[in-house]
Amino acid sequence: MGYEEEVRGNQLKCCFCGDGEIKNSKTTYALNKMGYHISIDVPALICTNCNEIYFEDETVDLIQNKLKNLESRINKLGEVVD
Repeated sequence: MGYEEEVRGNQLKCCFCGDGEIKNSKTTYALNKMGYHISIDVPALICTNCNEIYFEDETVDLIQNKLKNLESRINKLGEVVD
């Protein structure tokens, strides 16, 4: 069971500060690789007290895929320049 499912049933407390509740929200995640930067808006679970951010497995997969895509594009740019 993911955080989102648990949040619907019971209010989770933040693992970082221990005081805040975890709420569904969105955040901007910045990817930086070899001087290239992209930002993507992703779903997140955020503490109402300390703003600690938690991601569901699907969101982590999305971020990792975006990073691989960025790395691939950077490598292709390097091939064109060489």
